[in-house]
Amino acid sequence: MPRDILPTDIVNTLALHGPVEFVTGTDAAPVRRQEIVAPFEDVIYVLMPKRTPHEEGLLSSWRAELHARDKGGAYRVNLRGRSRAPISLLRIPHRSQLEVWLPDDAGPERYVVAPFITEHISFVRREKGGDVVYEGPSKVENPPMWRRWLSASLFGWAGPFSVAVAAATWGWLTLEGPEVPWRAAAWAMSTLSGVLTVGSVRMLLLALGFHRWRAGRARAKDAQLLVDGLLHPRALVRAGLFGLGFAAVTLALTAQFWGLELAGLAFAVSGAWLAGPAWLLHLSMSSPEERD
Repeated sequence: MPRDILPTDIVNTLALHGPVEFVTGTDAAPVRRQEIVAPFEDVIYVLMPKRTPHEEGLLSSWRAELHARDKGGAYRVNLRGRSRAPISLLRIPHRSQLEVWLPDDAGPERYVVAPFITEHISFVRREKGGDVVYEGPSKVENPPMWRRWLSASLFGWAGPFSVAVAAATWGWLTLEGPEVPWRAAAWAMSTLSGVLTVGSVRMLLLALGFHRWRAGRARAKDAQLLVDGLLHPRALVRAGLFGLGFAAVTLALTAQFWGLELAGLAFAVSGAWLAGPAWLLHLSMSSPEERD
């Protein structure tokens, strides 16, 4: 990640401004509150009291905004970007750099922290010699949305199983010979059912890994996409459940038109029945880093 996502002018302005408006949640249910920020050139840390309403907002969407405006009109800062559900300040490796931003009578055990990664900047500061203006996207590198979902569903252990499903069903249809009706459709349907099964299970386990990481019972790498704020867990749960439902329908259609043997092969080779429980066991035994 670039070290100079935010210009120094904006970092200094936010450092002197005090609490800023932090906006999370969806368009239909936004959460707006004044929160303490610790601004750096690569990331802005938002420090919030425990059980903040922003936790619900960031579980529903990774989108977030920061707004700060001088009452006299000397400057305004509007930042759009991404964040993720907060974790305890006590778990931050460099928490000593963040504790200095807290009120004098506030203990760090009472606060949670969420990183804010700036994706778009709008900044104006009035000066006699002319306004200082920053407007446009930041230098942060964001993978496209299709790559995020592909990573969440079919990367890691799910990738080899998906390839195995396509190869196994093709091999079965080849052995059965040309008497199998609509062989191309049979291969597409059976492969789709297996890939949907393993991809959906992986998304559900990724969401579970994130919740366990937030609770301090798993490692960040068990749910890195969510830890980085590139997706949010509820979207993965919805997609995973929908995918499993659609996989059940395609398996049923495969069994009805081409027999239980092909449907059973697609499900067995998908590995969901093996990799799913194995990953659950991994998460239950995973030890978090000393300070994630």
